[in-house]
Amino acid sequence: MPVSHWPLCARPVEFDAVVTDYSMPAMSGLEFALALRERAKNLPIAVRSGVISDDMLQAFGRIGVHELMRKENTLDAPGPLLRRMLPHCS
Repeated sequence: MPVSHWPLCARPVEFDAVVTDYSMPAMSGLEFALALRERAKNLPIAVRSGVISDDMLQAFGRIGVHELMRKENTLDAPGPLLRRMLPHCS
């Protein structure tokens, strides 16, 4: 399915933030983050991955992903993550 058909990509301004995984069936987290960034320049994006390489850190940094984190560190404490991504909501 083309990215443009994903509801989130079609209307990203309806969301305050996005937390996604790096490994997905239809595209990578990088491709998804790029599609979101094209449509919503200031949308906070966090990406979870089991393995994080220097190349990933650089690629996600270039497109303005707010957080790149290991999977085991993300679901235990969603509050702190969202407070970092959405400081105006604290």
